[in-house]
Amino acid sequence: MQINKTYISALILCVLLSACAGNKQKPIAPPSVAKITVIEVPQPHKESLLEYAANQLTTSTDNQKKELQGLNQMLVINKQDIPTRMKLALLYGLPNSKVRDMNKAQALLDDLIREPSIETEQKTLASLLRDYIVDTAKLNQKIRDEQKRGDTLQAKADNAQQRADGLQRKLDELKNIEKAMTDRGQGNN
Repeated sequence: MQINKTYISALILCVLLSACAGNKQKPIAPPSVAKITVIEVPQPHKESLLEYAANQLTTSTDNQKKELQGLNQMLVINKQDIPTRMKLALLYGLPNSKVRDMNKAQALLDDLIREPSIETEQKTLASLLRDYIVDTAKLNQKIRDEQKRGDTLQAKADNAQQRADGLQRKLDELKNIEKAMTDRGQGNN
C-alpha cells in the first residue's frame, strides 16, 4: 500500500499543532519537510497453474508423491480450496505424471467445472484437461480393443497355419506313398 507523502505531512502537522495548542507555550515551528521513507515489500511470485504443471513434470517421483500427500492433507483441511483441487487434478491428470490416476483426475475436474465460484481461467484449464483425459481414455480403449482384435486375428492365423502345416505334411506323405507305389510298379516291369 503506497501512502501519499502530502497526507502524512499534513497528519504530522495536525498532531504537532494540537500538541502545541494544549501547551500555551511558545509554538513550535513544524519541520519544513517531513521525510518518510516507504519501503515496499516485494510480494512472493504466485506460481500459475501452468507453471505448477511444468514444474511437476520435471520433478522426481518422490517429490511428486510428497506433493500429492501435501495436497491431500490440504484438502482434508479445506475441501473447497479451488487452487488445491486444481493442482491435485493436474498432478493426477498430466501426461508422464508419476502419480497419474485418470479416474481421480476426471472426477476432480468434473467437480471443478461445476463449481460456481471458479475463475474463468481455471474453469477453461479444467475443461481442457478434462477433455484431454476423456479423449486419451477413449483412445486407450480403442488401442486395447484393436490389440484384442489383433490378438484374435493372430490366434486365427496361427490356427490356420497349423492346419496348413498339417495338410502339407499329409500331402507330403501322400506324395511319398504315390512315389513309392510308382517306384514299385516300375521295378516289377
